[in-house]
Amino acid sequence: MLEKIDLLKYQKKRHRKKKVAGSVMIIAFLILGTLFVSFKLFYVPKELNAGTGFFASLSHLVISPEKDITAGKKNINILLLGMGGIGHEGPFLTDTMLIASIDKDNKRLAITSIPRDLLVETYKFGKQKINHLNSYAEVEKASSGGEFTKSVLEELLHIPIDYYVRFDFEGFKSLIDAVGGLDVDVPRTFTDPLFPREEIGDGGGGTITVTFKEGYQHMDGETALTYARSRHGNNGEGNDFARSRRQEQIILELKNKILSSETLFSLSTIKNILKTLDDHVVTDVSAWEALSLANTYKNLDISSENIKVNVIANGPSEPLYSDYYNGQYVLLPKKQDWSDLRTIANNPFDDYSDEKYTGTYNNTEDILLVILNGTSIGGLAGGTALTLEDFGYKVKDIGNSPQKDFEKNVIYAINVPEEKKDALMEIKRILDANVAQTIPDWLKEKIDYDTKPDFVIITGTKSLEQI
Repeated sequence: MLEKIDLLKYQKKRHRKKKVAGSVMIIAFLILGTLFVSFKLFYVPKELNAGTGFFASLSHLVISPEKDITAGKKNINILLLGMGGIGHEGPFLTDTMLIASIDKDNKRLAITSIPRDLLVETYKFGKQKINHLNSYAEVEKASSGGEFTKSVLEELLHIPIDYYVRFDFEGFKSLIDAVGGLDVDVPRTFTDPLFPREEIGDGGGGTITVTFKEGYQHMDGETALTYARSRHGNNGEGNDFARSRRQEQIILELKNKILSSETLFSLSTIKNILKTLDDHVVTDVSAWEALSLANTYKNLDISSENIKVNVIANGPSEPLYSDYYNGQYVLLPKKQDWSDLRTIANNPFDDYSDEKYTGTYNNTEDILLVILNGTSIGGLAGGTALTLEDFGYKVKDIGNSPQKDFEKNVIYAINVPEEKKDALMEIKRILDANVAQTIPDWLKEKIDYDTKPDFVIITGTKSLEQI
C-alpha cells in the first residue's frame, strides 16, 4: 500500500500560493508603471527650446491643458505585457498578459489574466498563440508589438483597451544597477543548489549553487534578481511563499530607493533611470494622460486583498480546453463564439467562482493516476496530485519511489487506448514530462495493480516548477 499524505494541507497552501504570487506580479507592474509615469512627467519634450531642467519641465506642466480622459467611460482598461527581453530565450514572447480594469466610480481594480497558450486568429499572421503576437509584430516593425496585441484583444474580447504598457523583466536588473544597488535584509541564511544557470545570463546551461547569508547585504541587479528568483533554497526558503516574499521585498526596496532624496537629487542617477525606462518600457500612455489618470484614481486602493483577479483557464469547469495545433500545445474556447471569455472581459468585477462552463470538452474524470515521489524533496507527489486534480484528474494513490534520482517528471504509460491519448498528452504538457512505454522491474513491485491506474507518474526535481 502506498504512503498517504494530508492533501487538505497542501490544498490550503496551494490556493494561498496562487493569490500571493498573483499579487506580487500585479504590485510589480503597478509600481513599475507608477515609476515610469512619474519620471516621464518631468522628462522635457524635445519641442521645448527654452531650458532643459526641472523648471522647464514644471512650466510645461503648468501650461498644458487638463484633460479628463475617463469622461463617459465605465472602466479604463490597460493591457499589461511582460516579456523576458534581450538576453533571454524568446525575448519578445509575452509570457505575462494582464488586463487591468479600473472602475472610476467605485475606485476599484480588477485584473484579468490572459493565458499565453490561447490560440487566436489574426489578420496579419494567421492562427498563432497569443503570446507570439508581440514578437511577430516587433520583427515586422520595431515597437509595434504592444499596439498590435492590444488591437487583437480588443477584437477578440469585444472590449475597448485604452492603453498598453510593456515591460521586459531584464529592466528590473538594470533599474537596480541604475540606482547603485539595494541594501537588502536577508532574514535567514539559505543555499539553493539548483538555481538555473541560464537565469544569470552568462549563456551557460544546467544549474549552479547560490548562497545568501543572514543580515544586510548590498546587492547589485544580478544578485538581487537571483535572490528573488531562487526556488529551491533550504532553511524554509524552498517554497513559493518565501519566494513571493523575497520578490516583494526586492520590488519595494527598489521603489523606496528610486523615490529617495539620494536618488531624486542626483541628476546622473535620474538620467540612468530615464535611460533604463526608455530601454525597457514601451507604452502609448502620454505624460498628460498619465497625469489625468493619476488625478482621477488617486484614492484607488491597490492592496492585494482589494484586487479582483480573474484567471481564464482550462479544466472541467473552466471556459477553455487544451488541444494541439501544428504540434504545439494550445488553449481554445469551449464555446466557439468566445462568449464565455467576452462575458468575463466585459464584466471583470462580477464573481465567476461558482460558474460552470459547458462545451464540447471531454473532461478527464475517468483517468486514474498513481504518483510517486522520485526525489528526496518532501511533498512533491502531493503537490503534483493537487496540480492534476485542478485539471479534473483523479489521483488514486501517492507515495515514494524506490528510485530517488529523478530530475525530469516521467509518465509510465503502457498500451494507452486511443480515447485516453489526449489525456496523456495533456498531462505530459502540464508536468513538462517525458513518456516511457515500458515499466522497469523496480516499479512493477511498487504498483498495486488492483487500483488499475491508467498512468504512473514519477516526479523529478523539476516538478517544483509546476506545483
